[in-house]
Amino acid sequence: MYIVQVRHIQVQDKNAKRYTYKVPDNESLNKGDMVLTRNVNGKESVAICVTDSENLSTNAIDMIMCGAEVLSEVVGIYKFCKFKTESEIDLKNTASEYTQAIAKYHTATNPEV
Repeated sequence: MYIVQVRHIQVQDKNAKRYTYKVPDNESLNKGDMVLTRNVNGKESVAICVTDSENLSTNAIDMIMCGAEVLSEVVGIYKFCKFKTESEIDLKNTASEYTQAIAKYHTATNPEV
């Protein structure tokens, strides 16, 4: 079973309790990923992974959980999507114009190339 340990975002304390959640098979989570979790009562909340996800044996999970079952699960991951701003678009145009100007200068000053 794949598991990961998380801290819930609502708790700002870095020493806040860590919770262990199931991760769907064939999904990989990394430390620092922001995820959506669902507890055994169906309540969903946002959390941050404090470990990478791992596929552990039943025995290893039993030792980590002190005999308790992992009932809660990760149901999603938040992806960051950065918007293109006008300044970034202008920067690309400026860089392109600069590259073209350098090429023209190089051609004009080194005609044998």
